[in-house]
Amino acid sequence: MNPPTFEGQYEPTKASEWLFGMEDMLEDLECTPAEKVTFATRFFRGAASNWWHGTKEY
Repeated sequence: MNPPTFEGQYEPTKASEWLFGMEDMLEDLECTPAEKVTFATRFFRGAASNWWHGTKEY
């Protein structure tokens, strides 16, 4: 398994490709919704990672 990373591209096609790829992989793993969020956000990079860390509630 080689999960894709997401850097917060502003190209809708690239964002959709990442999302669909991640959704397919997480469905195969039979993750709960909370596990999907935790797992998927681990593969955010750059601007996407900065955004995610800025929106998390502590």
